[in-house]
Amino acid sequence: MKTNYLAAVLFAAGAICLLICFTHNTMSYVSALSEISGVLMISGLVIFLKNLKKPPEDTEIKSDISVSANEAIKDCEKILSEVKQHIYGDEDDGKEEISFVSENLGKFIYRRKPKWYEASCKWCGTEIKVILTISEDYVSENFISRLEMIFENQKGTDRILRKMACTELDVIKKKRKCPDDLLTTKSSVFAKRLIPCNLFYDSDEGFSLNYVDDATKSDYEVIGYLSEDGMVDHVVIENAVSSHRI
Repeated sequence: MKTNYLAAVLFAAGAICLLICFTHNTMSYVSALSEISGVLMISGLVIFLKNLKKPPEDTEIKSDISVSANEAIKDCEKILSEVKQHIYGDEDDGKEEISFVSENLGKFIYRRKPKWYEASCKWCGTEIKVILTISEDYVSENFISRLEMIFENQKGTDRILRKMACTELDVIKKKRKCPDDLLTTKSSVFAKRLIPCNLFYDSDEGFSLNYVDDATKSDYEVIGYLSEDGMVDHVVIENAVSSHRI
């Protein structure tokens, strides 16, 4: 019973995260939050389904558990479908694909509803979402070269961002503005456990990198803003759910 309760809690937490994504489509964290929600929901299902490996002797109870598991999976698929529909809609259906190709990074597909190009790329061994809020006319060889350069320097950028995140958290602690879930965490530990998740570009802020903390530790993320040459200019630490900067 305890494991089933844990599974239900994880699944519910994931559903809540997806609901937040559904109602607050803020570009700076929606992708990361949807991934976190997926992990929570899948974890819940895994725990629940593993519990089925030790079925009760009563076949009627076993049947009820199987039905509940199937219903939970259907609910998960329905929520994921609704979130996808909310973000992308039907604007791309039946229309010619708009895309451009980077020799090093692959194909970037334009999505008409959110009005951005997107692709999945590897960043220091982790697959991240790359979102570019630019028009078709904005794509040029120079822009693609800048994007590729950022990925070519990813190891150094990753190292610098983590170091700056460590320093920024130290400053926040000295100002006594540190949230409770990071107050007792060593800044170096926080910086080390950060997970890269997104690279964004828009005309107002240029390129920025999003790293999220371990979801079991805190709800905070680090955003690294890049300079024109692709180097980390400065970082901010904020709550990934509320976008509250500390």
